[in-house]
Amino acid sequence: MNEKNSGAYRLAAALKAQMQKQAEQPIMVELGEIDSNYNLKTDTFSELIPRADYMVCRSIKSIVPGDRVLVFWIGADAVVSDVVMAADEL
Repeated sequence: MNEKNSGAYRLAAALKAQMQKQAEQPIMVELGEIDSNYNLKTDTFSELIPRADYMVCRSIKSIVPGDRVLVFWIGADAVVSDVVMAADEL
């Protein structure tokens, strides 16, 4: 390896390692509910997630207690992507 390319090789190796690490963490999707204090309770995670510890997509205009929500897990981050409801409620 020549001296001029050593930085590029190290960068490529670092990027490859980061991409492999991300690929090992599957994105999980599940349902949850917003409680009266705006904590998030997902169907598979037993602990309440405080409002400050989850994210909400900007396209959601409002969330109210009792809303069922669609939650994406990206690594350790919970992201509420939408409010869901029964089809006959439309």
